[in-house]
Amino acid sequence: MSLRLETLALSLLCQSSSPQLRTELISLLRSHPFLSPDHQAILTALLSLPPSSSPADIRLHLPAALTRLGFPDTDTTPFFSPLSQSQIDEVIRYFRQDAAQNSKPR
Repeated sequence: MSLRLETLALSLLCQSSSPQLRTELISLLRSHPFLSPDHQAILTALLSLPPSSSPADIRLHLPAALTRLGFPDTDTTPFFSPLSQSQIDEVIRYFRQDAAQNSKPR
């Protein structure tokens, strides 16, 4: 796992207009052990917003949601940088594999 993949996953969650993709990504990220406390806070903040929030609404309301969680200085700008299709595919592939590995009995 890398901070880069976490950032890309959260970026996709912030920018996606697809309810199906957002639902799947949230499901994959809920049990993910984030490397960055800021990244965990961003996911928590995103989950506090209405599920039907558009990317524009997320951009507008995410900073306030982070402030309410005690993360007022978190820069959300990187999470709204455009993603390439290869980055999107990489994120989905990685987190699907990660979820599959973590669901196997040990």
